[in-house]
Amino acid sequence: MNVKKVCLLILFVSIILGVKAQSNFEKGYILDNAYKKTECFIRNTGTAESADKYEYKLTPKGDILSMSLAKISEFGIEGSLKCVRALILVDVSGNRIRKEEEAKKGPEWEEGHAYIKVLVDGESAKLYSYYTEGEEFFYFTKDTSTTISPLYYKEYSLEVTPNMVDKIIINNTFREQLAKNLPCGEQKKLSTIAYLKKPLIRYFEDYNKFNNSDYVSPDYTQHKKGKILIGLVAGTNRLGMKKTTSTAGEVFNFSEEYNFGGGIEAEYIFAFNNHKISVFTEPNYYSYNTDYVDYSLNESHYGSEIDFKAIEIPIGIKYYMYLNDNNRFFFKIAFVPNFVSNDSYLTYNSDYKWKFENASRLLFGVGYKYKKISCEFHFYSEQDINFSNEEIYRNGSICKQLSFTLGYTLFEF
Repeated sequence: MNVKKVCLLILFVSIILGVKAQSNFEKGYILDNAYKKTECFIRNTGTAESADKYEYKLTPKGDILSMSLAKISEFGIEGSLKCVRALILVDVSGNRIRKEEEAKKGPEWEEGHAYIKVLVDGESAKLYSYYTEGEEFFYFTKDTSTTISPLYYKEYSLEVTPNMVDKIIINNTFREQLAKNLPCGEQKKLSTIAYLKKPLIRYFEDYNKFNNSDYVSPDYTQHKKGKILIGLVAGTNRLGMKKTTSTAGEVFNFSEEYNFGGGIEAEYIFAFNNHKISVFTEPNYYSYNTDYVDYSLNESHYGSEIDFKAIEIPIGIKYYMYLNDNNRFFFKIAFVPNFVSNDSYLTYNSDYKWKFENASRLLFGVGYKYKKISCEFHFYSEQDINFSNEEIYRNGSICKQLSFTLGYTLFEF
């Protein structure tokens, strides 16, 4: 089995393991119908999916159980999640209309029990959310009331003919609801507030402050900050190059060589989705030096030599799959511009000395990180490198590369 197949096998196994370990089981609690509290471990997905898909374990190594709407009245994770069972209204009316008057009909409510997230838990007002079928709905209660009311918002697509939208009509009734039930400061603020999680959380926090009421925001993902990581990387590269001349049609398959390189990695991990997505750049240096002789092509062929040195600056996206706080797999993809050193060259038969031009390619990576230490494989797309000499502008070379790197995070802030 060659190196490429081994790397692909590692990638496949990593994906399988990662799918099962994308989210941590974090210490939390559940309340049954008698409000008896049980400590447990809840899988925190970090996504907006409906809370009724959450899973939990009674012990760290216990069986994975699903939240039972009939048996569990509330569950949560300290500092990041609180969900309660509630009787709510959901608008099930369509959003495609043929006449503007249809937008004035209002909602078609459907009532049912569901788990809803507590976004702001305040003495004066509470904000909740419910996510289903790609949409997020928001609800509120005021003071000591137990009635959970929907904040109504609707976008209608006015179609002059089927699947041809003439314009979008928006119903912003939720702004009127806030102004009537939860007035807070200048009303000008309400005329622009969006039906989104962050601005609504901010409004409900301001309302509780305005009324000198205590509050907490269990969904702390709204307040988390991203992480910046700076580290060192070093590794080995396997490079090979093939060149075809445009004159004699000779093909030079230069031998694959191993060499060492190193550089610096800078990464920003976004706060959303439980710190699973990041952008990164990884400037590093690598080189390739070898020669080639084949008398079967030309008896007077004295050989060719390549001395290739370059700095590459990958810029891309990384996705993490967590096993636990200290262990994680990751996958990356990046655009990689290469800047070839001016003293890089290829010689042919001692008569020609050609300079390389800069080029670019794609990088695909898979790796594993334990605390601050990481290891990974890089797969590069084939790189077509041309030469700068005008008289041989049609000539080019194909560079193939695989690499294995080790990394260490120096700083995290």
